[in-house]
Amino acid sequence: MEETRNRWVVIAAAFCMSACSSDDGLSIYRVPKEDAVALAPAPNTSAAGQGVVWSVPPEWKQQPASGMRLASFAAPGGAEISIVALPGEAGGDLANVNRWRGQLGLPAIGEAELAKTAKGASSPAGELMVVAFSSPEKGRMVGARLSSGGQTWFFKLTGSARAVSDAAPAFSKFITTLRPGESQAQPQEMPQMQGMPDMASAPAPSGGLGWKLPEGWKEEPGTGMRLATLRAPSSAEVSVVSLPGDAGGDLANVNRWRQQLDLPAIADADLASQAQRVKSPAGEVLVVDLASPAKGRMVAARLFASGQSWFFKLTGKDGAVASARPAFNGFLGSLRLEAK
Repeated sequence: MEETRNRWVVIAAAFCMSACSSDDGLSIYRVPKEDAVALAPAPNTSAAGQGVVWSVPPEWKQQPASGMRLASFAAPGGAEISIVALPGEAGGDLANVNRWRGQLGLPAIGEAELAKTAKGASSPAGELMVVAFSSPEKGRMVGARLSSGGQTWFFKLTGSARAVSDAAPAFSKFITTLRPGESQAQPQEMPQMQGMPDMASAPAPSGGLGWKLPEGWKEEPGTGMRLATLRAPSSAEVSVVSLPGDAGGDLANVNRWRQQLDLPAIADADLASQAQRVKSPAGEVLVVDLASPAKGRMVAARLFASGQSWFFKLTGKDGAVASARPAFNGFLGSLRLEAK
């Protein structure tokens, strides 16, 4: 117990050092006594069958999972904790740190600066890379990345400066509880969807990719890992996410989507017969149409362009997805590269 306490205090102190040495770091944290952040004894766990589990601080409240999130929690004071797992290396440390910095409107850094900025944390599941950033306009973030079981796990604490500062000690201890174990959580729930029609021009929410928005659809700002959420007149929803690198490739992502609908994994030899390719000015888009009696239907697409993987996902009940499919196909066919 003493060793665990000491390790937790070192991690919290590392966040403090990061704040003091960087203009965009977090402010100093006051580390409470251990019993103030006692962890719930029962593990809360989630993975695409990969088996990483964790213990949740008792003051955190579980929230519905959405988009690519495996789990979400709300901390007292308004801070939010999100958990996402992706296949493979998902771009590595630097690319993901710069993605997080971009979400706060901060400039990218290089490998040398990363070595000064990032801290390490140990858990039974493996070593984590931990960073902390702050933006006057967009609040604060503590992000942690873990490679385990052929997947990359992302743990992110976000919110206002005060909320993140208050929640950071519990978060720093939370990530030290990560450990191998059997997956117990249910796959993330899919948002309800529908929609369709023609197209009106709209730019991509981040530089590098553009598209035509189907007529009558509305675009909302991204949250978490989403770059954008698109809603059809009938309340249909499409999520847009971009990750650095190939993010595991076609097969790994198709099997991740299948797992979300409780469908068995397929082999590479089966991929060609179960996927279609849609041509767009930005490149060829892989598309799969998946359905499950219990989990509904999903049409998911992946585009690899300019060193980025772009994911577009339409989900919901069978009839809703069927009505949205024609417009979704046209949307995918309109994807185009744009100068940043």
